[in-house]
Amino acid sequence: MEVVNEYGSLYISDKRLTANGFKMKILRSNDEIQVELVGMTNSMAFYGVPDLKEILYLIKEKGFNTKLSDCRPGKAILYLQGEAVRIARQSPASKKIEDIEDLLKQIDSLPSKTCLHSKPFLRELYELNTMQHP
Repeated sequence: MEVVNEYGSLYISDKRLTANGFKMKILRSNDEIQVELVGMTNSMAFYGVPDLKEILYLIKEKGFNTKLSDCRPGKAILYLQGEAVRIARQSPASKKIEDIEDLLKQIDSLPSKTCLHSKPFLRELYELNTMQHP
């Protein structure tokens, strides 16, 4: 577990918690250690302690060394997918060839090849090898 000292207090700095919108303070007494939830994102409606429990459950089930992308609660996944759609809708309709090439490289590095509607990002229209030249 990653810990950082801020102004004399210890806080959990594990990206799987902080990047999911939670800030937690470590409280130490003589015989026990407690953790206090001191901050939470307000970007997502109805986001709270049950989502923190889901993150902790995912870390426990998938192993302590699991990546951030494997520890996103359902609400965070839906929120991020919705934001991606919103940003895509705001982008210009026509793009430069360099921008398209960059997007294709980014798509190749994604863990999933489908959008939030479970549809593929890319669809094969035809194969260049099968086309006849005049």
